[in-house]
Amino acid sequence: MLKNAHPMPSDMLPSEAMYIVKFNDFIENIVSGYQTLTVSGRGMLGYSLHTNDISGGDGQMFIGANLPARDLTIEYVIDSKTPEQFIKKLDQLTNLLLGKQFWLYFNDDPMWHYQGTVSSFEAPEKGQLLAKGSFTITCSDPFKYSDNEVSNGNQPISGQAKIDEIDFKPNAAVGKFSITNDYGQSMIIDGTVNGGDTIIIKPHVPSIMLNGTYHTEWFGFASDIENFAMTNNIRASVDGSFIIKYRRFRL
Repeated sequence: MLKNAHPMPSDMLPSEAMYIVKFNDFIENIVSGYQTLTVSGRGMLGYSLHTNDISGGDGQMFIGANLPARDLTIEYVIDSKTPEQFIKKLDQLTNLLLGKQFWLYFNDDPMWHYQGTVSSFEAPEKGQLLAKGSFTITCSDPFKYSDNEVSNGNQPISGQAKIDEIDFKPNAAVGKFSITNDYGQSMIIDGTVNGGDTIIIKPHVPSIMLNGTYHTEWFGFASDIENFAMTNNIRASVDGSFIIKYRRFRL
């Protein structure tokens, strides 16, 4: 990827300049003459309500609610010296945004990352040397996430968090065991693991791996895989050690 010959430090970039994690830089430092103007869609989201009418009564009966996807709209300007240079820069920007899903963050909030896909692109008018355009990134998951953090299963967690991976090493051979959090949610692992071997569990995939082989069928029938949350304490029903990789999240 051809980069700007004169990259700028973050404190000299627009406050809402967008950093693309897989390219390890801000767009401004990759596409010369590109500058972020505004970003919308980063604020609070309202819930989509699921209700039923009450026959002969006031209001509605609440059934449930969920957050919609988040749309981030970035307006920008590209400054070029020639029409040919403008086309080259626009092509470069387009190639940056091609990934079906990618991680990003904004200059004024570098600790929290969104994952999204470009769902619309309004290119600047061709033939102009200083031209405005915009693109929208749709985040199917509306939350933003911290970098990966690590717990041994017994330490305070600040805010809400989502587990990416649980590595558990039993002290002795086991044939069946459970993993439980502070909410009483549990995962039952019904398979043989030798003492000292590490079993890798990704509850939100879901998958189980041991010695390079997948054993997803080892999840017990009563396992609460989908909802299993990161909490201060994660315990196993057998002796062993944990390495838990998780990310905190917020709107």
